[in-house]
Amino acid sequence: GAVESGAHQVALTCAAFGFMFTLGISSAAAVRVGQAVGAGRSEDVRRSGLAAGILATIVMVGFATMFLTIPKPLARLLTDQPDVLELAASLFVYAASFAIFDGIQVAMAGALRGAGDIRVPFYMTTACYWLFGIPVGLYLGFWAEHGVHGLWTGLVSGLVLASVLLSARFHWIAKRPIERVEAGA
Repeated sequence: GAVESGAHQVALTCAAFGFMFTLGISSAAAVRVGQAVGAGRSEDVRRSGLAAGILATIVMVGFATMFLTIPKPLARLLTDQPDVLELAASLFVYAASFAIFDGIQVAMAGALRGAGDIRVPFYMTTACYWLFGIPVGLYLGFWAEHGVHGLWTGLVSGLVLASVLLSARFHWIAKRPIERVEAGA
């Protein structure tokens, strides 16, 4: 319905605003990890990826705290419709957990990109969202009749799984010895 769509858009817009900060952290992680790989400094690869994950988590915990403590004032920045405000405020609980795991997964994706690992993370995240998160959201939202709350639960579940898998992948990649690739090789 219109109220549900409006509330979803309000909550998602606020979550996307926070995501932009971690997208920058992800890009920085790709550069820092890539430089460490190029220099053959395994410890710096691990340190750079870990720092990106920690920084993204700190930033997103800050946004999650705002989503949980001042949801109505945040929603009022985007709408003045009372029904939309109420529902959007209730969705900020999901946006809070969504934000934290979204920050972790994007930071780890950047760190993996810097390590030259692109294909496997692509398949991982595709599976997490399309084969897990979306089906969970559709099931809970429509068949279990939880509506927009069920859809958001699916979004969050896909992000949780992606953040866990990408973090594990980075840990696995970073514990291996890094070999410098020479130009032209």
